[in-house]
Amino acid sequence: STKFNFHHSVIFYFIYTIIWIVIFAENDFLNYEYGIYYFIFGFYILINHYLNEKNEVKRFNIGLRQNQKNYEQNNLVSQLLPLHAFEKMSSVSAMTSTSDLTDRMEDATLLFADIKGFTQFSSSVTPEEVVEMLSGLFTEFDQLCVKLKVYKVYTIGDCYVVMGHLNK
Repeated sequence: STKFNFHHSVIFYFIYTIIWIVIFAENDFLNYEYGIYYFIFGFYILINHYLNEKNEVKRFNIGLRQNQKNYEQNNLVSQLLPLHAFEKMSSVSAMTSTSDLTDRMEDATLLFADIKGFTQFSSSVTPEEVVEMLSGLFTEFDQLCVKLKVYKVYTIGDCYVVMGHLNK
């Protein structure tokens, strides 16, 4: 099913105009006053179709951008959360309250690793050396997290937070 759009309106208008001119010119019914009304009304219809189509294109583009944003946000959140938490959040229709997002875990632990003397160390070396040292240390921590099957919660500055539990 093809939608009647602006281009169809222009074609229809010009074909109809030609037919109108031919019929009225042949029969000497051509009244210039009616012709002016006809052209003004036709022009109004064309402008109306054009504006409607322009608005539809704008709404479509907004929808595309919104879908892209949603995809990017979901992708980011899926990388930040454990898989089971992301799946819970994704199934919003199954949630009856915000408590559905929480898990009760027995035998869980949190590790807060903070470097003693970091402020003094960072003031005595270049920023590049600080970044290099933290990058090397946290890369090793990340590898250990994968190996030990624990969840890295976050890193801020020199603080590294990990959660582990026995119910893997």
